[in-house]
Amino acid sequence: MSGSILLFPLISDSLILKESFKIIQVNLISSVSQLGMYVCLPVLGYLSDIYGTYLLALLAIFLLVPPYLINTLVINSDFDHTSKLMIYSITFGLIGLGTSSIYFSSLLTCSKIYPHKKGLSISLPVACYGLSSLIGSQILKLSWFHNKEGLNLSRVFQFFAILYLIVGSLNFISTSIVIEHKQSNIDENTELIPISSIEPPNHQEKFMKFLKSPVMYILLISLFLNIGPLETFQNNLNSILRLNHYKDLSKQISLLSIFSTISRLIVGITSDYVNKLFILVTILFLGIINQYLSINYDVVSLITIINGFIYGGLFTIYPTILSEIWGVDILGSTWGLFMISPAISSTIFSLIYGSLLDNFNDISQYFKLVTLSFTISFMLAIIVAVKRSKK
Repeated sequence: MSGSILLFPLISDSLILKESFKIIQVNLISSVSQLGMYVCLPVLGYLSDIYGTYLLALLAIFLLVPPYLINTLVINSDFDHTSKLMIYSITFGLIGLGTSSIYFSSLLTCSKIYPHKKGLSISLPVACYGLSSLIGSQILKLSWFHNKEGLNLSRVFQFFAILYLIVGSLNFISTSIVIEHKQSNIDENTELIPISSIEPPNHQEKFMKFLKSPVMYILLISLFLNIGPLETFQNNLNSILRLNHYKDLSKQISLLSIFSTISRLIVGITSDYVNKLFILVTILFLGIINQYLSINYDVVSLITIINGFIYGGLFTIYPTILSEIWGVDILGSTWGLFMISPAISSTIFSLIYGSLLDNFNDISQYFKLVTLSFTISFMLAIIVAVKRSKK
């Protein structure tokens, strides 16, 4: 259940109605949560590579449970509009960081247990991340989470606080067991310093090689140009649907989650047998087509389905490519560094979207911009594919 952050469109819709927030204010909260998810990932990845994934599992508990409890108090408080906006921004930023901690803990644990099946070992925890949002969207349909005004945010926040206390504890126990099992298999000639408390052999050398690679920067820019628009779409799905007089937000979130999960599994499995860069290029080409369709948004469900498929596929194929080129043993550091890109990208695209919608009530120009963004990302992926094929 690590994907509650993906349910933000449901929460943001209630914030707009209950707290009278504007679209750009909700996007500010969303942007801070995205920054929380991504900006600290280089540090989290490095800590995981050095000390083990159990540390991230422990951090997740303290970063998820208190913020949700604080939100429960704020939603029923008499704080003024500005104070609530500031508090929600801080708490959702922490929730984003906690989400990344629990997600990264699971992903890196699986990738290091099964290093010879990179695609499958990465796709399974990534798929579960997408599946958790689907389960969460169905749970929030229960009448207990609703009142006359719509979604009862107080109960929603209480539920997630309790849930993450349980899930975080189980995750901490499971990752600790994996580390103990690895240490119990060390032979008698191994140094007595635990393997989870020292830097892996050649970690710094490998990471410096990664930083000096032109391929890394091309892939990083490519990721910047596609993930930001996709996350902006998801976080603003409520307003997009409202503009097109479509009311079933829960159905669209379910479609996003279902096809995101399916994509993660398909891409993860096929990437062990098919050229990974070819898969990336194919997904980005599909992204160009879908963003072009989104300019008019005549086929709501189809666009939502393709967005979910692309989002899940990209979040699976990029770390798989990184692990193949630079190795699984520094994946925490490499993929963690890559996550800075969507942090900035999501913030920029969300604020552009909110500004265009609040000022002009028209998002066709936004989707034209996103179509161009995906086209450039597609071209960069082709450059990397050609460059790698010559080796």
